[in-house]
Amino acid sequence: MTQVLTQAFALVFIVFLGYVFQRAGWARAEHFAMLTKVVLYVTLPAMLMTAFNKVDLTPKLLLIPLLSFILGLSLHVGGWLMERKSPPSERAFGILNASSFNVGAFATPYVSLFIGSHAIVYSSLFDVGVTFATAGVAFAWAMAITSETGRASPLTLIGHMFRSPVFVTYLFLLIMRLLDLHLPAFVINVATPIGAANPFLAMFMIGVGLEVRLRRSKYAKAAKFLAVRYGVLIAVGIAAWFLLPYDHEVRVILCVVLASPIAVMTAAFTLQTKGDVELSTFMISASVLVSIVAMPLLFLTLS
Repeated sequence: MTQVLTQAFALVFIVFLGYVFQRAGWARAEHFAMLTKVVLYVTLPAMLMTAFNKVDLTPKLLLIPLLSFILGLSLHVGGWLMERKSPPSERAFGILNASSFNVGAFATPYVSLFIGSHAIVYSSLFDVGVTFATAGVAFAWAMAITSETGRASPLTLIGHMFRSPVFVTYLFLLIMRLLDLHLPAFVINVATPIGAANPFLAMFMIGVGLEVRLRRSKYAKAAKFLAVRYGVLIAVGIAAWFLLPYDHEVRVILCVVLASPIAVMTAAFTLQTKGDVELSTFMISASVLVSIVAMPLLFLTLS
């Protein structure tokens, strides 16, 4: 228990360090954007390459991304239902901000430190499904609602999906493993130290982007969305714990990942659909604070 709490404190301290840099003026919005690109385009793909290279994908494991896709899409539809009578920008806001999970930059560092590098495989498979739901289907749907034509073609959907470096990396690695192919040893040797930097950079990036202030008139809407999100996730977590056909460790990983915060990319998607970026950023930050407490507590309780 002491080791887990120490590791959790280390991650929280890195987030706090990033927030100190932000409040002191040493890190600004452009630095957050740069850190995001380094994590999404460099350190996270490198970490995934190292983790996936030796994993054996079975039909049982492939059930994880299918179920996470269904979960993510269901939450997006729920967000649309909550705002179905609102103007287009607010309907798009509901679609985008009711779901999404920051697995790669937040949950993966937690589970890899708590359980080991092999845990990255299970969290990443979960991320494949929710990334498809959020960066693909939900984003294309929200863009269609706020466009002049109000339509989204299959090509638009595919185009948005393949603009996500995390999704492309997942797809590439999954296809390789399904074909029983391995990355060359040289690539793994280069990727290993780069991927090792991901936990620090990802948590520091979150601290730099943390926003805990909001205009009073918007708190009620933030509370409504967050209450629905966590109510659904608690119910899903209980069902996953008792019903999923996996061993104890895998079910622990999946339940911990369910407590992931809202993905940072949601704010960027909200901006592109002319939505309330301030509210979106606050909800992301609030979910980060919840996850900082909930994820280690879940791990300690379930383990």
